[in-house]
Amino acid sequence: RALYGARGGGRAPEPPRVPGTHPSLPLADYAGVYTSPIWGDAVVRLEGDTLRLAVGTAPQLADPLEHWHFDTFRPHLGPFATATDPIEFLLGTDGTVAALRWPDVGDFTRRP
Repeated sequence: RALYGARGGGRAPEPPRVPGTHPSLPLADYAGVYTSPIWGDAVVRLEGDTLRLAVGTAPQLADPLEHWHFDTFRPHLGPFATATDPIEFLLGTDGTVAALRWPDVGDFTRRP
């Protein structure tokens, strides 16, 4: 699947969720710019108590990330989005966010 695709065909089944979990870090620690050789930049920013994700050439169009479980968040992208798999933030050995992994889209490395 790609980030955006043709409408129709329905969405994939919702992935399992572990209830009662919390992110490892404060939400502000997930905010930053992540980069992919295929997709370019993914910008995660904190607005109030919500993380928002913008990918590609329109960073002003940021969609919310819903906490799913642990360090995993589910994107709520626009009506043409097909990439609804939860995004996992990966922590480095120093305990800070090093990357994000988005199944079927790819890995994005956090910029310093």
